[in-house]
Amino acid sequence: MRLLAVFPNEEPASLLADTLYVHDIETSIKPTREGEVALWVHDERDVTSARVVYEEFERDPAAKRFVEGRKRARAQRRQVADAEKKSRHRQVKAREALGTPWIGSATLILIGCCIGIAVISKLGEAGHVVRYFTYADLAKGSAGLVAVQRGEVWRVLTPIFVHFGFLHLFFNMWWLKDLGTAIERAHSAKFLLFMVVVTGVLSNSAQFFMAGPKFGGMSGVILGLFGYIWVRGRRDPTFPLGMPKSTVMWMMVFFVLCWTGVFANVANIAHTAGLAVGAGWGYLAALRRSGG
Repeated sequence: MRLLAVFPNEEPASLLADTLYVHDIETSIKPTREGEVALWVHDERDVTSARVVYEEFERDPAAKRFVEGRKRARAQRRQVADAEKKSRHRQVKAREALGTPWIGSATLILIGCCIGIAVISKLGEAGHVVRYFTYADLAKGSAGLVAVQRGEVWRVLTPIFVHFGFLHLFFNMWWLKDLGTAIERAHSAKFLLFMVVVTGVLSNSAQFFMAGPKFGGMSGVILGLFGYIWVRGRRDPTFPLGMPKSTVMWMMVFFVLCWTGVFANVANIAHTAGLAVGAGWGYLAALRRSGG
């Protein structure tokens, strides 16, 4: 911080501080040992601009600019306080949605599909069943798009419903319950299904073309839902959801650990693509909402 000026009392210091605030110059008012008050500028880069305003203030502290500056500063501070209040409210609503006992209708359908396929495929162990849901028909030794090209277009999406092992299924369904329900609350069941299809197809395709057809699971979609709520919640003050910082931290830790190889047989490219799609979707939705 840099000392800008010393005043006999707080009133002129406060008036100047308000005008500087309107110009995006952060200041602090502190008492001195002599019983006066000092006005400090937080950022060294703002000192020159602050001094220009101070010199004008010295010449005429009653100028209209400073009277109007106080009014505008109060209005801006109220806006900031309201935005912070709304942000805290979104955090609370997100926490209520993340972990609610209520499950959205579309979310329930998706969970039912995953559990149903897990049962008939014996959690991925029944290869003769799994082959109908993979991106390529593995039973015929085809790693390319032959099956899709002959009309089996469902394959670009259905890998999201295949899970290998109980923990793989359990954790994905847990996150799907929370994130899917939250998005249904903010939008609708149709929106959630549309988002799952788009994110699923894109994340599956990225994994297939960059790492091959041997993969499955809802994780790419889940990271897409997470990325959407996270980014839009941060950039759109009207959006009713926000991602708690603790959730963001743990999700990012999990994401990085997967890339380190701590967990075996993880579709990291699908994870990355899903996160990118969801975050990009959230960013563009917020941009459109703001009219940018």
